[in-house]
Amino acid sequence: MHDSGSSEGERLILGIDLGTTGLKVGVVDLAGSVLDSGQVGIRTRVIGSSGATQDPNEWWDGLVTCCQMIAERGKAPLARVAAVSCTGQWGSTVAVGEGGDALGDCLLWMDARGGSYSARVMGGPIAGYAPLTALRFLRKTGGAPSPRGRDPLGHRLYLREEEPDLYRAAACFLEPVDYLGMRLTGRSAATAGSMILSWLVDIRGMGAAGGRGAARATRLCKYAEDLMAETATDGMKMPELVPMGSVVGTVLPPVARELGIAEGIPVVAGTPDLLSATLGTGAVGDLSAHLAISTTSWISCHVKKKKTDPFRQIATVVGARPGRYLVANNHETAGACLAWWAEQVAGAPAPGGSMDTVRSTQTRTRGREDGRPTLSDLVDEAGQIAPGSGGVLFAPWLAGERSPVEDTRLRGSFLNLGLGTTRASMTRAV
Repeated sequence: MHDSGSSEGERLILGIDLGTTGLKVGVVDLAGSVLDSGQVGIRTRVIGSSGATQDPNEWWDGLVTCCQMIAERGKAPLARVAAVSCTGQWGSTVAVGEGGDALGDCLLWMDARGGSYSARVMGGPIAGYAPLTALRFLRKTGGAPSPRGRDPLGHRLYLREEEPDLYRAAACFLEPVDYLGMRLTGRSAATAGSMILSWLVDIRGMGAAGGRGAARATRLCKYAEDLMAETATDGMKMPELVPMGSVVGTVLPPVARELGIAEGIPVVAGTPDLLSATLGTGAVGDLSAHLAISTTSWISCHVKKKKTDPFRQIATVVGARPGRYLVANNHETAGACLAWWAEQVAGAPAPGGSMDTVRSTQTRTRGREDGRPTLSDLVDEAGQIAPGSGGVLFAPWLAGERSPVEDTRLRGSFLNLGLGTTRASMTRAV
């Protein structure tokens, strides 16, 4: 994408990207040119060694703030927005009440407090799994819930056992992109894409190898009732499934006034950033791989048939391309490591926020009054160090490892430090 002007009266799209460390909003024309954008940091509350939450109300406040920024600059007329859609983090859980309000904080994809409860359902001797249980999930969904709790199953079980009043009051459990869709339209809905890490949607027949057309298979996607029963999932608390790319609803009048856009414009079902990045890289051909580095990182490509390696946490999910599956191999913390290192060394989180605090995102200007380096200073220093970082290695497992071995206890470390090691070589290693 590139910045560009836009012709008078052209229809525009409001795109919302809810990342783990920040929320970004862009106004884009139909050719893909970004007319203007805004960004705010999002605070993550870390609880002990295994809990991580965010306030969904902070997401919404950030969306409103970004729209206000864009409106004040006047480069992208919000009145010409003709559609809205969301992308962002996934594998997180928001408990929503009957009135559509979040009942508490969102349990993030890295929250593993439900691990002991997930282990009772999924646990066993093979890579932590009970083999027959895992196979039943793999056959229908292309993956299986983690026995260590870092997914919506673990979140729901944790809330049911540890916060029973909140669990009973919940009308629905939503992924972040679906929560924003609900706030925009008033409708609680999800797709096979947004529900990937629930591992409850039967995706057989959605690939080229299926006997049905891809579009028809997408329309027929549904929850696997036997898997819902096996995980004690209350179907009444799950969102309805709609096809990916479909219109969930239209923008509610009060929401339109709050955001400065027209009421009644369509809201397209949200997609997790895994699927969005696949299209954004342009690597859409079969077996055309891409590497994405954001808060986490992953390697992915499209395939015709489901290919899953549960022992190395490599799963197959419904693809962004109709008639194709997507191999997903997530590597946990990536860009989050740089945000953490910058804050420890310089008190200057990467733009968009950090894991624990929200501070000014104006961190790229040099020469701070307190004499401490900025993020740009650190990057410039690292640029003077040759590849290899002088032998210094950084193990990036600040939130445990997910692939090729899932281990929530593993933690980050520096290796090969010596008397000659400099801050610059450590930054280069990160």
